[in-house]
Amino acid sequence: MSIFRNTLRASFLRSINIRVLFAAVTVFVCVASVTSAGAAQPSFMDSTADFLGLAWSQPDSPVQGTPPDVTLSRVASGSAIRVSPLSIFFSSVGFQGYYDRGNWTISYTGTAGGVDTSGAPANVRLISSNARNGSFFGSSSNQYFTITAPLAQQVSFSWYYTTYDCCGSQYDRFGYFLNGVFTQLSQDGYPNGSSQAGTASFVVPSGVVFGFDQQSSDSKSGSAVTTVYNFNVVDIITFDPAPTPTFGGGDFTVNATTTNTDSSDLTYSVESGPCALVMGATFSSTGVGTCVVKASGAATTNFPAASNTQNVTIANPAPTITFSAAPTPTFGGGNFTVSATTTNTDSSTLTYSRVSGPCALVMGATFSSSGAGTCVVQASGAATANFSAASNTQSVTIANATPTITFNAAPTPTFGGGNFTVSATTTNTDSATLTYSVQSGPCALVSGATFSSTGAGTCVVKAFGAATTNFNAASNTQSVTIGKATPTITFSAAPTPAFGGGNFTVSATTTNTDSSTLTYSRVSGPCALVSGATFSSSGAGTCVVQASGAATANFSAASN
Repeated sequence: MSIFRNTLRASFLRSINIRVLFAAVTVFVCVASVTSAGAAQPSFMDSTADFLGLAWSQPDSPVQGTPPDVTLSRVASGSAIRVSPLSIFFSSVGFQGYYDRGNWTISYTGTAGGVDTSGAPANVRLISSNARNGSFFGSSSNQYFTITAPLAQQVSFSWYYTTYDCCGSQYDRFGYFLNGVFTQLSQDGYPNGSSQAGTASFVVPSGVVFGFDQQSSDSKSGSAVTTVYNFNVVDIITFDPAPTPTFGGGDFTVNATTTNTDSSDLTYSVESGPCALVMGATFSSTGVGTCVVKASGAATTNFPAASNTQNVTIANPAPTITFSAAPTPTFGGGNFTVSATTTNTDSSTLTYSRVSGPCALVMGATFSSSGAGTCVVQASGAATANFSAASNTQSVTIANATPTITFNAAPTPTFGGGNFTVSATTTNTDSATLTYSVQSGPCALVSGATFSSTGAGTCVVKAFGAATTNFNAASNTQSVTIGKATPTITFSAAPTPAFGGGNFTVSATTTNTDSSTLTYSRVSGPCALVSGATFSSSGAGTCVVQASGAATANFSAASN
């Protein structure tokens, strides 16, 4: 009929008495009659109005108040039924994860009806058959929405049921299906257009098929629609957050609880991975990786046996890298070598590098110094199967070098012979500057490296270099021998004696400032020393006389 090709507008014409399961009150709602422009107006309770599906939205409470206008659309007999999800239904967990709608099995007996999952994960809707393909009785059908539980779990959900069967809810029952057994949730005896709602909870053993079943015992006279929402699954055995052990870091303990109110006892075991049960819920690690532990509860009077697993990630530990005592190099004193060990039992190999400071890697663990200061070196171990990468540093103090100060050959001054100059060099490459001073002896610093002598003897002079960035202060001394002066003995004008004319006296002076004493003597000729500087003549001729000055502190012996 053409009237069923159109979208029909339903208005609520009369009130009926409705029982609401969870509200425990009586409310009144209207049953729709169908209106189409220019067409007959059959009552919705008239079984000739064969509507297989309902597209509607109910923003208000589904069990209180007057429903808004409802838009109905005809669906051909035997076709799939798609129903818009109810906007009021929200799920605390919903049909997601393992229980995603795509993992469920939709099956049916008989024809027509269907399961609408377009509202998932919030809800799913089951619509009973209204195929009118049989007699009033005996044409039963089922719409199944089922899945296999992966573990023993506690299942809970809310449901909202509306019957559009003219003869009442007893012809379109809703319930859940568990291990081949149907448990009815909807109540019989509710009239066409009435709604009822409730919640359900049950335990599903591991590996058991469960789900929902929307039945129809007559497959005619109107469908029933049930929305399942607030679908929630809780493992009977639940683990606390997994520990975070590291290999070699000691044992670790897991903890799980069970909703089995008969017994809270759980036993633990290893399913797989680098770990072993120590005792109770404590495990040891034998390597790095994922340790799968299992908590199991035995069957009791009211609960089936249950188990659950937890993945515990055993992380690579960070090995400890330990340096031996730091070497004590000095700048310019040659290369130095460091040494370190690691607790990584997979590999003891370490690589060394410079982090900072006046040094450079030569090879292996050997470094050179480019100055004095703190050289920070690093030892690194690469990640291995059971250990993470690790490194450590050591500070090596490169001491200031002590430079060598070397004098050139000492000068050979003589007392009274004028100033003398010394010269020295230093291995301090920061600075060649040296300062000079007198340590001891008959000398005095004039300026720079020049000294004067104040007498004969050993003059000890010092060359000093101040501390610089890379060198210590340093000094050295040199002994300079200041020789004795040779005095000059000068005779006065020679006398002119005559043979037989009596004695004669000579006279001489010396430049020896230590002593002016001179002794006289005959060297040759017809003369003889009388005393002092007086001579006698024993004939005519040349008398050679000598004046001598003895050596003193600062002067050598001299004669003339």
